[in-house]
Amino acid sequence: FIASINVNQDRVNVSNADLVPPQSWLLTVQAQQSLADWGSVTLSGFFEDITDIVDQIPIEGGGQAPGNVDAAERWGASTNLTLLLDPMGWQGLRIDLDAGYTRSKVIDPLTGAERPISDDDYLEFEATIRQDFSGTQWAAGIEMFYDEQRPSVRLDEISLNRPTRPFTRVFIENKDVWGMTLRGSVGNLNDRRIEFTRTIFDDRVANEVAFSEARSREFGLLIRLDIEGSF
Repeated sequence: FIASINVNQDRVNVSNADLVPPQSWLLTVQAQQSLADWGSVTLSGFFEDITDIVDQIPIEGGGQAPGNVDAAERWGASTNLTLLLDPMGWQGLRIDLDAGYTRSKVIDPLTGAERPISDDDYLEFEATIRQDFSGTQWAAGIEMFYDEQRPSVRLDEISLNRPTRPFTRVFIENKDVWGMTLRGSVGNLNDRRIEFTRTIFDDRVANEVAFSEARSREFGLLIRLDIEGSF
């Protein structure tokens, strides 16, 4: 609630001493099915009723700041699938799939129109294929994940960070190096980039645009070494 300035994005928040934490009622349902030697599958759903959600609001006396909007809703579904291919004769091969989709709605404090919650994570997908080599401490595999967010909404601005494609990583692991687990990985094999778009409004209610900008951020290959164990 303290006033702040972001010089890079030319954003100013005034102070708001009336900011309070959001509260919510959360209802979840889940069903799980064992696939015996093949693994398991889980399906989940949820509904969240939120009060005093934090969003950008106009402040009396001028300016904008994080503040509370009376009510919002969020609902969605997710699934988790684990497949073990030992019954097919492929010993030590495991496939994990996770996916989730979320929708939401809140009343925009400036326009009064219904829109998704600002910056809300709404799409997630992750897959891992892992091979543990029988009779050894070695394992290898490939991981892939993808996620998207709803646009970030301010009184005079709408912006969005969006990945161009999934992030992919390959790894090799040894589970007993002096009692520790060592994992080496190489990531971003398919050249994932983050594209940023932003629209600044003279008047967002009237859709009067001052200017727009777009950027693309490249990362290249990411090499990583993880060491896990007790010391």
